Amino acid sequence: MSSILCKNSYIILVMDKYEFSKKIGQSIKTARKFAGLSQVELAKNIGTTHAAISYWENDINIPNVADCWRIADVLGISIDELVGRE
Repeated sequence: MSSILCKNSYIILVMDKYEFSKKIGQSIKTARKFAGLSQVELAKNIGTTHAAISYWENDINIPNVADCWRIADVLGISIDELVGRE
């Protein structure tokens, strides 16, 4: 469930961690498969383990910002696309 916070006259949409991890995990998996890469290949290209890729794709964990940049670069997508921002 998302909630809206108001701070200094800005409206901020706050997504709970599970909702966010589902979006980013699905985006990584879809883009990786579209690029024709295995989890092992993507992991080698971004400098992480295939276990980390699996955790992200299965909503167990989420990548940090630096990993998001590398994933987006390797998969040829924007950060917005990666995090499911519409």
